Amino acid sequence: QIFELSGISQESFIKIWNEIQEGHLHCEEQDVVKKKIIEFLKTIHAFEDVANTASFLQMIGLKMEHKAFENHVIGICGDDDLVELYIRKSPSQNVVNLNEEVTDDYDIGLIILRKFNRKRITKCNEMMFNNGVPYNSVIFDNVSFEVTYTIPKETSCLNCKRLRETENNVYGEVFSLFNDSSHESKEYVPEEIIQLALSFVAVQML
Repeated sequence: QIFELSGISQESFIKIWNEIQEGHLHCEEQDVVKKKIIEFLKTIHAFEDVANTASFLQMIGLKMEHKAFENHVIGICGDDDLVELYIRKSPSQNVVNLNEEVTDDYDIGLIILRKFNRKRITKCNEMMFNNGVPYNSVIFDNVSFEVTYTIPKETSCLNCKRLRETENNVYGEVFSLFNDSSHESKEYVPEEIIQLALSFVAVQML
């Protein structure tokens, strides 16, 4: 399921998000947007106190098999700050930073990027696809994200989806609207949203 929040400026969202982070959950009658954000966070159990990813996923109806996930070698590339966050939050895993080291010696790939970094999306996708190792792609857009799993030469890569798929294609519209700009987006993505997306990816990798 993909969640999307639209019709609000980044400045307004950050202000509301900071209020929620500080525990100010009270809403006045006119705080329509804040109410909607809090309602959404409640639907994903964001205010629940859970011990780990497994218990959280079990709570929302997803069962995680108890396998030695930490034994898998993850090859990761994408936006530098998102890659560094993943590595910092996953110290027990064997992670290869493909932004710094060119190799195909990993078990599964992971691309984590912001939606509008089109040039880097293309570069990462080509590298992962040519390495021939299955990979997940997580594309962030503020408080929404899209996750796609690709098996090289068996399923469509991101670029193939852009070119050949029209109706069932979450990437085509985005890629068609923008050129391969060298400008790098640094749009704010809440860490909780990043962790939520990566939790779903972890389940896919099991």
